[in-house]
Amino acid sequence: MDYIDTLPAIGIISDLTENERTELAHFGTFLKNNKGDKLVAQGTANAFLHLVLSGELRVTASSEEAIITLGYVHPGECVGEMSLLEPVKAGSANVVAFADSHVWCIQRADFDRFVEEFPAAGAKMLRGIAVLIAGRLRKSDQHMVEAAS
Repeated sequence: MDYIDTLPAIGIISDLTENERTELAHFGTFLKNNKGDKLVAQGTANAFLHLVLSGELRVTASSEEAIITLGYVHPGECVGEMSLLEPVKAGSANVVAFADSHVWCIQRADFDRFVEEFPAAGAKMLRGIAVLIAGRLRKSDQHMVEAAS
């Protein structure tokens, strides 16, 4: 799978034009992860957004008593969007390649630079992130209501 020139129109970047996705691609890095590779470690510094291009990632949180699977991230979905929006010192979960995967990742500083250089495209991407976060919050609310019933 080769994404060297541009990013596909998926997920939070689906509203960007092909030229905007090509520019954005150069601000980040394409990575191939083998099953079991850890992308993010809970409790360690994380300032990256990871956009899944192929494969699947597993998101877990752990305590002294248990490891809880929070979900799975599929092509077109991303993790780390909160680290682009707020300066957090540590990842809130573990993210591991559940299958061989290709991801594109961008650091917060590079994302900020992209938004400065391409404000219209940056606004579209930020809107995509807002929609993603709203959907996750709505789903979390539903789970809490179901658990209380």
